[in-house]
Amino acid sequence: SHTGHVQLLHLHGNYPYTPYLGGAINVSSLIHLPYIQHLDLSRNYFALSYIPELMGSITNLIYLDLFHSCFSGRIPSTLGNLLQLRYLDLGENFLWGKIPIEIGNIKHLQYLDLGLFYLSGKIPSQIGNLRMLQHLSLGSNTPPYGWKRRNNISNSLSGAIPFRIGNLPLLHTLRLVGNFEIKVEDAQWLSTLHSLTILELSSLHSLKSSHKWLQTIGKIIPNLTEVTLVDCNLLDSDIQSLFHSHSSNNSTSLTIIDFSSNMLSSSILQFLFNFSLHLQELYLSHNNITLSSSLCPNFPS
Repeated sequence: SHTGHVQLLHLHGNYPYTPYLGGAINVSSLIHLPYIQHLDLSRNYFALSYIPELMGSITNLIYLDLFHSCFSGRIPSTLGNLLQLRYLDLGENFLWGKIPIEIGNIKHLQYLDLGLFYLSGKIPSQIGNLRMLQHLSLGSNTPPYGWKRRNNISNSLSGAIPFRIGNLPLLHTLRLVGNFEIKVEDAQWLSTLHSLTILELSSLHSLKSSHKWLQTIGKIIPNLTEVTLVDCNLLDSDIQSLFHSHSSNNSTSLTIIDFSSNMLSSSILQFLFNFSLHLQELYLSHNNITLSSSLCPNFPS
C-alpha cells in the first residue's frame, strides 16, 4: 500500500481437477515486476510447455513453486541465477535431461524438489554445497496422473551419490530415486545427517547387497518418523536387519513405513508390529503377501 510493488503472486490451481491456468506460459510480463519475491504457479496445466529461460531473470525471488503443472523440456540452467531463493519446487513435471550444475549456486536454498519423471544422468556434486538445505527430493517414483504405478517407477538417475561427510548438514528430508552406485563412504555421509526424520530410497537395487547401507539405515531408524524403501529388491531378512538392534516397539518413532514393490512375505506384518507401535500408515503393495486374519495384527495407531 506504500510502494505499489507486487511482492507475491499466488496463482496455484488444483490439477488435475481444476487447473485454473493453461497453455504456454509467458514470463516476460513478470520481468516488469522486479520486486516480486514469491511466485506460486503450482497445480496448473501448462500443456507440456518449457519453463522459460527468462524465469532466471526474476532475481529477487525467494519462493518459486512450479509443482505438478505439466511443464516439459529441460530444467533451465538460468534458475541458478536466482541467488535469493529459499524454496524451489519443480516436482512432478515432465522435465528431462540432466540436473544443471548451476542449481548449486543457490546457496540460501532450504527446500529443493526435483522429483521429476524423466531426469537422467548423475546427481551434480554441486548440490552438496547447499549447506542450508533442509529438504531434498531427486527423482520420482510417482507416475503421471492416470498411469498405473507398477512398471512406471523411474530409474533414470544413476551413477554415484556424490555427497560426502559435511554436505547438507541440516537435512531433515531426503528422497532419492534411481539405481545409484552406492559405496561405503556414502553410508558414512548418511550416518552424519543428525536432523534427518524422513528417508526415502526408491529403485535402489544395489541396496540389499550393501551391508553398510542397511546397517546405517538401521542405526538412524530411531530418529526417523517416515522410512520408504520402495523397489529395492529387499527380502524379509533385509528388513529384519534394519530393526535387529532395537529391542522393543518403543524404540522407534516411525509413523509411516513404505516397503512396497519388494520381495517380502506375510511374516513381515507381525515383525513390523513388534517394532512399530506408533505406526499410522503402512504400505506393502506389490510384495509376496497373502492376508489372513491370523496374520493381521491390530496396529493400535
